[in-house]
Amino acid sequence: MAGRRSLRYRRAMAANERAPKMGDKAWFPDHTAERRAEFARTTPGERVAEAIELSRTMTRLAVAGARRRER
Repeated sequence: MAGRRSLRYRRAMAANERAPKMGDKAWFPDHTAERRAEFARTTPGERVAEAIELSRTMTRLAVAGARRRER
């Protein structure tokens, strides 16, 4: 997933200006800006749906961990 993010960042930077190369000042991706842009692109309903999905996944993991500890 990190590879996709850095690729998205490089494409976004290339759209505006030359994408920074390793060794250039500030060649690290700005993850905070990526999160703000992603937040602006999603609707409140999509964010709620994602939160519910994450909650269900974490609940499944917690249950699986508890079962494993009981053994």
